Amino acid sequence: MNRRAKFWPGRLSTRASVYLAVVALLCVASYLALHDAVRYAPAPSDFGIDHAPPPALSDWIASKSGLSFVRHGPMTAARLGARGADSASPSFVQAGFAVPAGADALRVDLHAGAEALQPGNEAWQSAWVQIFSFDARGRLLWYWPKTVLRLDAPGAFGPVSAVVPLNDTIAGAFIVAFNGADAGTLEIGPPSVTYLVERPFAAFLRQALVVAWIAAGVWLAGGVIRGAANWVRAGFVIGSVAIALGGALMPQPTFRQVSAPLEAWTLQVANAIFYRAPEVAEPALPDLTVPETAQTEAIRTESAEPRTTQQESLGEAGDAANALAVPPRPDYPVTFKQLGHFAAFFLLGLTAIAAFPNASWPDRLTCLAGFAIATECLQWFVVTRTGQIVDLIADGAGLTLAVAAALLAKRFMPARVLPARATPATGERP
Repeated sequence: MNRRAKFWPGRLSTRASVYLAVVALLCVASYLALHDAVRYAPAPSDFGIDHAPPPALSDWIASKSGLSFVRHGPMTAARLGARGADSASPSFVQAGFAVPAGADALRVDLHAGAEALQPGNEAWQSAWVQIFSFDARGRLLWYWPKTVLRLDAPGAFGPVSAVVPLNDTIAGAFIVAFNGADAGTLEIGPPSVTYLVERPFAAFLRQALVVAWIAAGVWLAGGVIRGAANWVRAGFVIGSVAIALGGALMPQPTFRQVSAPLEAWTLQVANAIFYRAPEVAEPALPDLTVPETAQTEAIRTESAEPRTTQQESLGEAGDAANALAVPPRPDYPVTFKQLGHFAAFFLLGLTAIAAFPNASWPDRLTCLAGFAIATECLQWFVVTRTGQIVDLIADGAGLTLAVAAALLAKRFMPARVLPARATPATGERP
């Protein structure tokens, strides 16, 4: 037996093939059913008519420098100058507005372009248009910033559109446009906000798909329990699956409350080990506190809407809006969330490999990769979560390390510690 066959025995089983087909079918069906064009329809014309940012950009809150206005035909656009290579204070414009009850999503339409844009080294050092959301108490919901536009190079002035899902927690939002590039200008036309509602048939499809995903999960759990070497190992696998699913499907505000203390501690430890640069005072960031203007007064104004109390409290969101236009500068190539993905799937890979010592490697890897893809697809059902390729890459990295550790253990650890694969003919161990 050659070395490759020794470390890569077996073929993909029928059960693993069926499992992969079921996951692929559910992912495709979920993508089609939850696509914006299928899921949403425009709300009635009078729906949320008073819940929109000011139509004129001159009425928006803006930086004191780097801002001018230019005409594009009948449209007056804001021109935002670059922050400059030696400054951390980009020019910005922003506007807040209350979100009406009953809205399932909003669509932002605007025109934007850039001239002679030269981005900096950090992710935020380019031209951005983002949306931030707040709850009824004025607390920032970490589902956003939701990126409407990012420009890293010059681009012609043209239309841009983005659909942003909503839920009952979201009571208000801010649109923020800023130019964090080293040089060049960002031009944006006044955005318009259109509220959307979910189509009844799309809601039925979404609920049916939730049931289908649950049924597939129960089927998979039954296969784990029946096929594992023993109940203890099966329990470890199911526990690892529960951790991965919990982290993927937990609403973002709740997830942030759970993860923020651990993230702060992890960053503190990482800084102590890897980042011992002398402390330097950071340049002052722009003050984006929302002043008492007609805009915030309108948000606070009582109305017949069910969210009167929420609208009154939205003015408090201005305090949390400080420095939102400049996302924190990343000091490390990976984020805490990506480390969480990596750790969860490393743990899942180890427990799954140990639980099925007689399974072929193609079966193991197919099932694990299918589960990683499924967790990203399932986030489409959670308004405050989004499936991302970078998270899938982190999942794959965790699984790869788990496989490498298992292969090394198989190569160097004695057979009494890691049981050998049973022969198909007799069931006896070689």
